[in-house]
Amino acid sequence: MTALSLQSGSMVRTAATRWVMPWGMALAVAAAVVGIYHDAIEVGVDTYEFKVTTESLNTQEDSEGQVEVGTPQKKICFAVLALLGGYLACVRTPYRPYHFNAIGWLVLAGLGWAATTLLWSIEPSVTLRELIRLSVILMTAFGVARCYPANQAMFFVLVICTTSVATALLSELAGGHLTPWQGDYRLKGGMHANMVAVHAAFMVLAAIAFLKAGERKSLMWMLIIVGLTALYLTKSRTAAGVFLAAALIQWSLGLDSKRLVGFWAGIVSIAAVVLFAWAVGGNELKRAMGGAATMGRQEQVGNLTGRLPVWQAVWGDVLAQPLHGHGYEAFWTAERRIDVAAEANWYPTDAHSVYVNTLLEQGMVGLAIGLAVAVLATTRLVNTYRQTQVTAYALFATLIAYAFMHGITEAGCSAARIEGLSIAIGIFVAGGLRPKEDVDEATS
Repeated sequence: MTALSLQSGSMVRTAATRWVMPWGMALAVAAAVVGIYHDAIEVGVDTYEFKVTTESLNTQEDSEGQVEVGTPQKKICFAVLALLGGYLACVRTPYRPYHFNAIGWLVLAGLGWAATTLLWSIEPSVTLRELIRLSVILMTAFGVARCYPANQAMFFVLVICTTSVATALLSELAGGHLTPWQGDYRLKGGMHANMVAVHAAFMVLAAIAFLKAGERKSLMWMLIIVGLTALYLTKSRTAAGVFLAAALIQWSLGLDSKRLVGFWAGIVSIAAVVLFAWAVGGNELKRAMGGAATMGRQEQVGNLTGRLPVWQAVWGDVLAQPLHGHGYEAFWTAERRIDVAAEANWYPTDAHSVYVNTLLEQGMVGLAIGLAVAVLATTRLVNTYRQTQVTAYALFATLIAYAFMHGITEAGCSAARIEGLSIAIGIFVAGGLRPKEDVDEATS
């Protein structure tokens, strides 16, 4: 009788505390990190309208449309994020003892390798600055994974990405720049539209995870609608296409083997029908399907294939330092961007590929460590999800899969920014999992 009462009491406490979310800390972290990468002075400004000269490149946005590093807003928010990350990583009592497994040690090895590139970096001051930023982002991600169970860590991702999307929408609305009826409009807020698109995609994926868990359905449906609207308004083709694939992956993770085969067979069949319709359809149908694929954008449509000239232009630099690269975040100097632009006939701010960018900066060693972390973390998260049915593990596995796919033609998901923080939280969640994860601890 006593044992039964204790068990019942434990179940009640678990049910009562499972969805008590850390609103205060999540909002504080979100405000700090969003304040770093959204800047009010950039609202309504097109990143690519700037004149491409060495002088102007020294003062305008960095590789993903962020504002100059030294603005007061960014300094204050970065200091706040460092304090919050340090508190979570070193001071706050963890919800259970955190022990690094092989994944966690590989993450530290990757950070150590990035720091080692400072020895041969072609721009040591840039590498040092970016290493500080990377360390703070990783410290914050580790702190969240250390102090909160998986579902609460997932809540951080939802709040951070929702705050970013809301900031973009509200800042453009307040400034009179929210004009979706104009054909060339793209939702940007204070950063690049492609990055806002990734945040919107992560926001929707996180809301879907909460929805699958049966929690706060009305709120989650509202967030899904807002996130999908924002994703469409960014007109980011890569982010939207990868989101569709990631959402299918996320949904399929809970299926058994027989249903999984049927699910993907159905998806392949639908894709085949669409391709067949495009192949045999008339010009009007092809134009309509092409317009849908490009999300109505008329400018820079060729950039989907325009990445090849960029990769060709920098491949000689990859081969010049194949093992160790040119230094973390050091390759894309102002002068080098201009040189590559002359060869590619358009202005790239990075290699538009996580894999090529990593080879340029950290060589084959850095790329190998990064891939090992991603593969091992995804495998551990999927296995743990199937054991526990905790939707947070499925979400974090999906975010890593998103980065794998998005990284083919974009470099943003690997950067120490909002999307990088979201993925790093999931990696550190995987990096602290024990071989036999206790279901009650995972869901409490």
